Amino acid sequence: MTAKLLIFFFGFIICFKVFGQNGYSNGYIITIDGVKKDCLVRNKDTFVTPNRIRVLYPNENEPKDLGTDLIKEFGFENHRFIRAKVNIDQSSQDARYLSAESRPNWIEKEVFLRFLVDGKADLFHFYEDGKELYFFRMDTLEIVPLVYKLYLTPHRTSLSENTRGYQLSAAAKNLTFISQLNSSFANCPDFKKYTIKSINYNRSSLVKAFKEYNSCMNSSSETYSDLTMEVKFRLRPGIDLSTSSFKYYHNTVYDPSMNFRFGVEMALILPYNKKKWEILIEPAFQNYTTPQPIDLKYQSIELSSGLRYKIPIAAETKLFLNTQLVIDIPLKITGKWPNTTSFESNSLRMLNTTGGGASFKKFQLEYRFYSKRTRFDGLGAPIFDFVKSSIILSYEL
Repeated sequence: MTAKLLIFFFGFIICFKVFGQNGYSNGYIITIDGVKKDCLVRNKDTFVTPNRIRVLYPNENEPKDLGTDLIKEFGFENHRFIRAKVNIDQSSQDARYLSAESRPNWIEKEVFLRFLVDGKADLFHFYEDGKELYFFRMDTLEIVPLVYKLYLTPHRTSLSENTRGYQLSAAAKNLTFISQLNSSFANCPDFKKYTIKSINYNRSSLVKAFKEYNSCMNSSSETYSDLTMEVKFRLRPGIDLSTSSFKYYHNTVYDPSMNFRFGVEMALILPYNKKKWEILIEPAFQNYTTPQPIDLKYQSIELSSGLRYKIPIAAETKLFLNTQLVIDIPLKITGKWPNTTSFESNSLRMLNTTGGGASFKKFQLEYRFYSKRTRFDGLGAPIFDFVKSSIILSYEL
């Protein structure tokens, strides 16, 4: 049953990714004539820099594909792109294909650049073929690349007692972007040489530096394409519908009963794909008891971790599916057979769970299935099987 549920879950995700994920978002374009038009912009991937976009104008049924030859700017959600003719370094950043040339291999191209910071000092991002490049603009001057390149340097090695040679093995870095920023940020007293030397050639470090410079110059700045991961905490009380079977020693099967459960979920919301994916961690307490003749007391902490995929259907309403691995940590698992012989189980058990539900604002309602778990005694002999499902109400703090 669980395997079928997992197949259904991943099949649903694949189908939705193919047919529904790359939907349209409210946005705009600015034509080469400077005319701004509201439209819907198709969001294929919020990380890769597009070379063309697909838009749908109001009151039109057929989308249009537009490139740098027709538009000079477009935006949607918290993403903004502008057209620019810039030098693109064609050098590989893959350690397997580094060259001995320290200078970038420039080629001039007209591309879309992604705005990261807009202010007195602007920062842009370009991603192509697994390579990330950054560009900047001071005031209203031209956009220029921040120069950074990995390359190989000759490394002297002794080949034998009588011969010596060189081989390209030591990796070096062209950090020209440090001197570029040192010169461009010179009018800000907060940026000393040692401060700029600590800036790394990556998104978070550069965004932080440009925001600090704009603040130093009393210039407001706006940040786009924020890739900061959000962390949410949710209280999750619920009802377990549980049943147990003692077929190994005693032919007793208990009818489903309702029991209380309570958990606290931490959700790490990934910044990609419109923040539809969450990484989940949830410890939850469960308490299950049975009447005579077995008199089972089953208390444990279920530590679950996995993924959730959210499907927006309205402004503040979403459907979601999730799948998780669960470690069942026993607190107290004891019982007594009809002949008064007692038993207990202290071993960890691992299982999986699949569920889905809906959320509205800060509330979620979820129905969750768990795979069957078999509890064993201290000698490794099976005692009983346990199966349950849960109805969980969540509130986001």
